[in-house]
Amino acid sequence: MAENTVHIGFVKAELGALQDDTEKVEQILKNADISPSLIDNSSIRVSSEQYRSVYLSVANHFGDELAGQGRGKIPHGFFHTLCKHAIHGEKLLNCLRRTITYCNLFQELSGQRYEIEQTDTKSIVKIAPISGEKSNPFLVERGFLNIYKFIAWAAGSHLQLAEANFTFPPPVHMKEYQHFFYCRLNFNENENSLVYNTKDLMRRPVHAEKDLREMLKGAPPSFWIDSSHSFSYSALTRKAISESTLGEHTDLESIANKLNISSITLRRRLSKENTSFQEIKDNHRRDTAIILLMDRSKSVADVADILGYSDPSAFYRAFKLWVGITPNQYRKDNKFA
Repeated sequence: MAENTVHIGFVKAELGALQDDTEKVEQILKNADISPSLIDNSSIRVSSEQYRSVYLSVANHFGDELAGQGRGKIPHGFFHTLCKHAIHGEKLLNCLRRTITYCNLFQELSGQRYEIEQTDTKSIVKIAPISGEKSNPFLVERGFLNIYKFIAWAAGSHLQLAEANFTFPPPVHMKEYQHFFYCRLNFNENENSLVYNTKDLMRRPVHAEKDLREMLKGAPPSFWIDSSHSFSYSALTRKAISESTLGEHTDLESIANKLNISSITLRRRLSKENTSFQEIKDNHRRDTAIILLMDRSKSVADVADILGYSDPSAFYRAFKLWVGITPNQYRKDNKFA
């Protein structure tokens, strides 16, 4: 399965607490084979391994799983321990409540308070700064990723959020949110919240503590960005496309058949997840192209051929549409890759 790539804005957010230490930022980026000149280039995406390298460097520099952006330091192992504590809920709602309780043990360090409001139909998870100041987008993003990704994994099937709300404006890497939360996204709202359907949380967890060891490999960064942990139809569709052999049909009908559902049902479920079949297919091709372009032994024409383009000029046009620049310019800009 082709690995996901990560928007450079996600990398820049990780470096937020080091914005005044240019020398350290350059060192971390170069160690990850990312040219420092690319950090403000919104067209650039990096490999998941490059992002993981940046995450580990920053976390180790501060001794903090929140990358130095909280009020204090969240010790290494926080996410692992959270998962081991929260998985012991009788139902997913209990797991969710245990997750929130655990996170609140560290609210003086994170600077954030978590709460849940429940009705018969909706269960709303909220994050707010304990100081009454504006929310830090990075901390909200990190908190919601930990919660949503873990509960979805525990469920062993897709948990469709009704919506996700954020008090801050759309970040430069907003499109990543679509593939994190698979729902309608609302920015500049009055609260930070994830809205679940309560009935979905009444199910028992499929996974247990014995399953955590495999899930936690490379976590937390790999857990956030690796779609293989997701049970959404978006992730299943991408997986089916990536597992198709070269020359095999990867249209909506053929992929729906692989998933044992009708094309109409697949289209409807992807729409509910705030995406489309064409977008998933384009993103898969884009990510594959980016990873291949990092291999200097392959020419751009080779990459076009591997992706099934008989005419390299068609690949040039498609890549520029996906990324905003041509393959040659991307390779030139990404000179450290």
